Amino acid sequence: MAIVTPPLPDGAISPMANLGPAVLRGDLEARGYALDTLDLCGAVRFENRRRVGRRFPLDPFYANPDRLRAHLDGDHDAAIAAATEALLREGRLDRYDVVGFSLCLDTALGPALCLARRLKESARPPLIVLGGPIFERSDFGYLLELDAVDAIVKGDGEPAMRALAEGRPLEGIEGVETRGRLARPASVPLDEKACPVFEGVDVERYRRLGLKGRRWLPYLLTRGCRYRCSFCRDYTNVRFTYTPTEKVLDDLSRLRRDHAVDSIYFGESNINNDPDAIAALSEGLVRRELGVAWGGLGTISGLDPELIPLMARAGCRFLSIGVETASERLREKWNIGKCRDLGEIRRRLELLHAHGIRVNALFIVSFPHETREDHVDTMRFLGEVAGYLTTVGASEFDLVEGSPAHMRQGVFGLSARPRPATGRYAFLDRYAAFDEIGGLGWEAKQRQARVRLTRFEQAARLRVGLPLALRLWREDPLYPLRRLVRRPYFDYDVYL
Repeated sequence: MAIVTPPLPDGAISPMANLGPAVLRGDLEARGYALDTLDLCGAVRFENRRRVGRRFPLDPFYANPDRLRAHLDGDHDAAIAAATEALLREGRLDRYDVVGFSLCLDTALGPALCLARRLKESARPPLIVLGGPIFERSDFGYLLELDAVDAIVKGDGEPAMRALAEGRPLEGIEGVETRGRLARPASVPLDEKACPVFEGVDVERYRRLGLKGRRWLPYLLTRGCRYRCSFCRDYTNVRFTYTPTEKVLDDLSRLRRDHAVDSIYFGESNINNDPDAIAALSEGLVRRELGVAWGGLGTISGLDPELIPLMARAGCRFLSIGVETASERLREKWNIGKCRDLGEIRRRLELLHAHGIRVNALFIVSFPHETREDHVDTMRFLGEVAGYLTTVGASEFDLVEGSPAHMRQGVFGLSARPRPATGRYAFLDRYAAFDEIGGLGWEAKQRQARVRLTRFEQAARLRVGLPLALRLWREDPLYPLRRLVRRPYFDYDVYL
């Protein structure tokens, strides 16, 4: 039995091995069962680390929607078939009776389905199971119409993997959808989660792909987010929980011992939902002297002036903070309550910078009915806080299924268009098109978003990216050469 992390055609990749397969492996090994975890995503990137020019070799194949649809429907595409055979040989997937695919992004579905289809054509076709964070959404059930897919796991995968290891059928197992049977996501309490078990070769590969050669590993510290931003699908997931502090400390000690890890990335939406929980963890890390850097996604609210110095002493070195927009009108309309006061955001960013906690600020460009004045407010605020930031991330507004904006479109002045591709391969149409009611149509909205995103990114490169490049050049004189040859490296390294 194996769990596979398929490669991503768009070149996106985490700076560390995926957490899900490692937790499942730890869970089964604690019960006396074996599970192989095969990271094809890291393997493909590592094998192409010295490529000059075309950086992501899968782009010409799986990233072409028309070719991919045709191939999956039986119209043989020699290039896609050859790429699939290469992945099959890399993972030696034809030796397993059960193959699970762990999918963090929907762009990984193309390679996964090609591999699943190829495996089903073999003399001894395995059971094919899909799982991962993307199945938190409800619009992937159509994949069970494909002969290559036997089951979809929603939520935590421990119940399904235990059943498979014990030889029990998947029908009726918590969180498992099969043909004709829907299921609610399974949820395993955080205090019952196994310590993740990572394969050493994967950890080493990721270390060598990093700009500074650091070992990064993920860990599930918390779940949920206490804030209710109207563009987010986690709007209803406000019942946040934490892994008990002593368990976190024990698990981190083990990861430090087994992998000499340099930094831990705490996953989920908001690691500082509860300032008291983060304070207790920070005090424990200081007490045990683990010497591991850490960070994750956080919010300005909950980062009290007394907590930030404690987090810094405990090894916190980076946080991704969602600012989203500096328009007071949009912040109110979209219920962005992670911090209402822009002045407070500015002061907290300054304090984080002063204590050596590097920040990746996240912005959303071109909200529905965003005016020129709204955009100017955000650009101006970027200039005001640029000196406190290490990196900036920006994206166009995305209408997400399950968010209040999607469920109550009229309230937010938008109207979603029907997806052009329905049924078997809807995952290839990644964004939900929408028209502004009384405003721009989708095509004009896309043009506006591209212009504003380009303008924002240019400002971010000048005000934040250039100082970062100068710092990296001073730390490593070979940095310009690495960029010149387009060597894949992970941006998270810049925080250490």
